[in-house]
Amino acid sequence: PIITVLPRESNITSSSMEIRWETAKPGTSFVRFGRQRSYEIGTVASQTSTTVHRIALSGLAPSTVYHVQAFSVSGSDTSFANDRVVSTASSGSTGQINVYFNKSVDPALARSEIARGNSDFVALLLRRIDAAQKSIDCALYSLSGSAGRTIADALVRALNRGVKVRLIVEQDNLSAGTGTTVSQVIGPAGIPWIADGFDAVNGGAGLMHNKFLVFDARGDAADQIWVWTGSWNLTDPGTNDDMQNVIEIQDQALAATYTMEFEEMWGSETTTPNAANSRFGARKLDNTPHLFTIQGVPVELYFSPSDRTTSYINSRLSNATGSINFALLTFTRSDLASTLKARKNAGLKVRGLLDNGTDSGSQYSFFVANEIDVRLKKTPGGLLHHKYAIIDAEQNGASQYVITGSHNWSNSAETSNNENTLFVENGSIANQYLQEFAARYKEAGGTDVPVVYVTRDDALQPATFGLAQNYPNPFNGTTNFEIQIPSSDFVTLALFDLLGRKVATLLNEARTPGIYRVRWDAGNVPSGVYYGVLTAGSMRAVRAIVLTK
Repeated sequence: PIITVLPRESNITSSSMEIRWETAKPGTSFVRFGRQRSYEIGTVASQTSTTVHRIALSGLAPSTVYHVQAFSVSGSDTSFANDRVVSTASSGSTGQINVYFNKSVDPALARSEIARGNSDFVALLLRRIDAAQKSIDCALYSLSGSAGRTIADALVRALNRGVKVRLIVEQDNLSAGTGTTVSQVIGPAGIPWIADGFDAVNGGAGLMHNKFLVFDARGDAADQIWVWTGSWNLTDPGTNDDMQNVIEIQDQALAATYTMEFEEMWGSETTTPNAANSRFGARKLDNTPHLFTIQGVPVELYFSPSDRTTSYINSRLSNATGSINFALLTFTRSDLASTLKARKNAGLKVRGLLDNGTDSGSQYSFFVANEIDVRLKKTPGGLLHHKYAIIDAEQNGASQYVITGSHNWSNSAETSNNENTLFVENGSIANQYLQEFAARYKEAGGTDVPVVYVTRDDALQPATFGLAQNYPNPFNGTTNFEIQIPSSDFVTLALFDLLGRKVATLLNEARTPGIYRVRWDAGNVPSGVYYGVLTAGSMRAVRAIVLTK
């Protein structure tokens, strides 16, 4: 039976997962698996003849990478899938996800948590370095200027207190500020480091464009292991001038996979790099897990150029149902541009921001010709250095995604550069990125500002203005508000703490008459008494709410 849908893992827990695939004709189902490609653990089988195959694997270890191979049998015919690398979920990790932006955000779009704008990336990363106890692996495109020197000094302090530190940088930057930092700080301190030219076969082709760090992955404390990644280059312009985002995730399984990628480039699992085993650029293999469940949050991870990252970006864009908002330094992939055109023509909101429209192969003129709302950065100084997209963050009930990392939507990122890309399916994270996007979009002259929608009961037309008591109340995590708007007006629903500080804006837009229901995910807001304040014109209603965690 020919395999028509390739195997994919789902229902991932710390001890189990399900492998699913499809065949053209019915057949039985088998999955062999193990820690090695010899599949030494064994085979799980189902003798039921079917075209939709599901095999449950159980008794697995947490945060552990496995090789699986699915195959189906019909009579004398057997079809094998290729080896697939998978990972169980973590046990003991918190799954905390923090997002930071170094420029302003638009809190009017906050569903619950106001995004952390104007963040001091250097201070945040120093905190993470200073807290490390076992290991720090750094894959950094650049490390220069005051920002780079400050981080390099912190890495030296970590090394001196017994932390194992490894560093990979971009070879082309060794002739500039990164080379100065390496020669004056990193090397003399004894921190082992390499550049991408360490792989003599690849010879430094493409860029080592990553900006990730992995903390304490070689330790045993699952709740202390962090991954830090995003668009931020550790330079003075990258810190002070450019528009950047950072995401950090506390998860052992994800960190283990970033460590696998690091060690493929490093060439060994020790502090000593091995040039004979080192692989960069086009020589890298698609040999890491891609799907994770982090405390209930689905996360995907792809490395370039081995993992065909653009195909996964394209698939996610193609499956959007309501809106796509993106902010990118450069956009040269015509296939992705064509997909955005198709989604716009299908009625979706498509908005974009680019640093410029003059890069070789830029798709900006294509967007203009097809009346797609893509704007160029207008603010003076600095780059719009983001590499993110936000999928369906304006809809309620939809799967909401953020795509972020170091991967520009370019041919170089796809075919030669060393990159990492995260897909995070989480409404709160998507909303935080949407707040940043809205701020940059307005700066660029955008007028069709994103709106965070609420549900409306079209069958009911209220006669009076009102805010019903939230339910449940008290609540732990999420609660719901019902508001009555008797006439068209500009409506605001905001939440305040006892000191009068605004903690969230749930609604801030013109509304027609109706009964609306708004859901609040309290996220990282601490326990306490808060006030929901509804205003429309001269009308005002207030309700006390109690959050208990």
